[in-house]
Amino acid sequence: MATIQFSSTRDDAIVTTWAALAGTDNGSPFRVPSSADLTFQVTGTFGGATCTLQGSNDGTNWHTLTAKSGTSGMAYTSAAV
Repeated sequence: MATIQFSSTRDDAIVTTWAALAGTDNGSPFRVPSSADLTFQVTGTFGGATCTLQGSNDGTNWHTLTAKSGTSGMAYTSAAV
């Protein structure tokens, strides 16, 4: 398992990318302290993998995020917004 570093650009939006995530890799944390409500897009070739979005208030204890709609377990096996 590798931790993949992100690249980020800022213009009218913040675009953060973790390139070449595979199988059991983790994306390095990306902090957005002033944005409690975000929209995100998941893209790529999943090949049976699952992308799970997690958040942490302390950078140590990570938990799967809950969608604003109340849907728990933000985990994706295909592209989504």
